[in-house]
Amino acid sequence: MEHGLFERHGARVGNVPRYGHGDVLLQLGTEYARVGTRRLELDIARPARGSGPFPLLLVFPGNGWGCFFWFDRRACRKEILEAASRGYVAAAVDYRPAITDGFEAGLHDAHCALEWLRTHAAELHADSRRTALTGFSSGGQLALLLGLNETAGPTGRCAVRAIVATAAPSDMRVFEGRPLLGAVVRRLFGGGSERIPERYRRASPAAIVRSDMPPSLILHGQRDRFVPVEQSLILDRALSRSGVCHQLRLSADRGHRDQWRDPAVWEFLSRNLRT
Repeated sequence: MEHGLFERHGARVGNVPRYGHGDVLLQLGTEYARVGTRRLELDIARPARGSGPFPLLLVFPGNGWGCFFWFDRRACRKEILEAASRGYVAAAVDYRPAITDGFEAGLHDAHCALEWLRTHAAELHADSRRTALTGFSSGGQLALLLGLNETAGPTGRCAVRAIVATAAPSDMRVFEGRPLLGAVVRRLFGGGSERIPERYRRASPAAIVRSDMPPSLILHGQRDRFVPVEQSLILDRALSRSGVCHQLRLSADRGHRDQWRDPAVWEFLSRNLRT
């Protein structure tokens, strides 16, 4: 590939331990799009053995909308390595933060990453007809929005067959009533929901759920003080009303943390990405 060679990794990749049995191939810093002079990059891990094609998994890190904390694709290294050890082609995707570029920019970036991976699927030994989207926090919000936008396309459900979202903001209108988050959300959108309701609606997965949405697994910690568990409960009700196949898993002892190591995640992905 013109974007650089995969490197074989066995016992360790830097400080990252090997997951599963056998090596994986890891490619870092692949440019999938450019906005002005800014490079948008992703990291890709895939099985070192076998020709596939393997299911495709996109992983979107949480970045706090660029306001509270910043995780980029490097925070997902362990996740994509474990996914590769389980037989996936997994890509951790950087995207522009909402606070500086708006929600539409991040969604545009996510679409570009998905299209780049589809275009290069044969080189990656990936089966783009079996694609899943995953994300934590604002990355989970982005995974949900991308999945909904994909199903709105002319080809129907396209290739996105599963979504996993952990601690994802699902209804931005609810944040407006909170002392700190309300001010942040109004800054994100440039005003309150009464003045610009459509902006809030487009960034709220629970407000735009449709019956043709891919099966979804929603995970949330009940001690989450950043994105309250209420957000996933709202999404759960919206998915139920629309008849979307989904699961809601709440963890009583967890705060605002990713839950990608929950065995339910891999069981859900395996079930929905079967040939």
